Formats: sequence, structure tokens, C-alpha cells
Amino acid sequence: MQNIDPRASIEAKILINEAVTANGTIEGLAVNVKNNISSVITFVYEVSARADGTFTPLLTWSDDNVTYVDVPDAQISYIDPTTGDYIESGQEALAVLSANGSVIISVRDNKAYIKPSVVATSVTSGAYVTCLVKYGKRISF
Repeated sequence: MQNIDPRASIEAKILINEAVTANGTIEGLAVNVKNNISSVITFVYEVSARADGTFTPLLTWSDDNVTYVDVPDAQISYIDPTTGDYIESGQEALAVLSANGSVIISVRDNKAYIKPSVVATSVTSGAYVTCLVKYGKRISF
């Protein structure tokens, strides 16, 4: 039987939820992971109602919620949708969405804030893009 920490819960938030109709970078909301009890933060990117375009996930992080830099590739894993295996190299190329569907990438955290973005290219009509974050959060009493 697995032990469950009564002071923890799974947190899930939608950080991007937009109709993308032009090329560019769409920034999501930042998530504060200071109270994270897991060493891995999971991001699910989904593209739906796609007419055209290519959508590349991008993750940035910050200690102060002001100055953001790209999360190093060594901290990111792509989760293979068919096997569930974590892939540790070429993550951004694997995570590109050029059809309706979803990808899961995870970050081993060591910064207080993480912000997802998506880079849209070859867009004339576009698609609907969503990004959800999931992580274990410590509950304060």
C-alpha cells in the first residue's frame, strides 16, 4: 500500500488557452512551483481545430517571476505517447505539433517559476492551443 501525504494534492492549471491565427510566440501564464513536492513538473500541450501551422512548445523559468530564461534541455524530458518512456535528447523537435493532438513534456524543477509558451510558424488560419500543468503541491494548514 502506497503512503499518501495528507498535506499534498495534485495541482492542475490551464496556462495557455488560445486561438492562434498568426505566426509568433504565445506566452502562457507563469506557475509558481515553490511548494512543489515532486521533482517533476508535467506540461501537456494540445492542438485542436488545426487548419495549418506548426506549434513548438517552449519552457522558460525564473527565480523572481521577472527575468525568464529558456529551461536547459538537460532539465526537460519528452514523454513518448506510445511507450510512456522519457526521452532525454531532441525533446523540442519531438514535441512539435503539426497536426491535431497532444504532447507531454516534463521539467525537473530547480527554479521558483516556470512559464510555458508556444512558437507558431507557417500559420495562416491556425489552430486552438492549450497547455495544462500538473504537479504535486504541498497544502498549507
